[in-house]
Amino acid sequence: MILEALAQASGILYYKSINKLPGNNIVNYLAGINDARFKQVVRPGDQLHLHVQLLKVKQGVSKFQGKAFVNDELVCSAEIMNIARKQAMIDSQAQIHPVLKLHPMWK
Repeated sequence: MILEALAQASGILYYKSINKLPGNNIVNYLAGINDARFKQVVRPGDQLHLHVQLLKVKQGVSKFQGKAFVNDELVCSAEIMNIARKQAMIDSQAQIHPVLKLHPMWK
């Protein structure tokens, strides 16, 4: 969940760095997480502070350094990569049929 929070924060920072809002025909996808390190246990009720720094952008691929802190102590760090792509136009004739199969235990 900490890595998810850092990835979300990197997406927000990406849009802020290009001065655009999400949905302006640009979609930012999570491409990868490298060198993830967990230093401390985070417990319910802890306040997590996220710090994300944009390291570089090259040909639509952006790289971030993310760190999460609790009480000024580093609890997690990771390098996060995102890819920005133009949003594809959705064909009005296309039909999407989602399939969900539940395990018998959940029925």
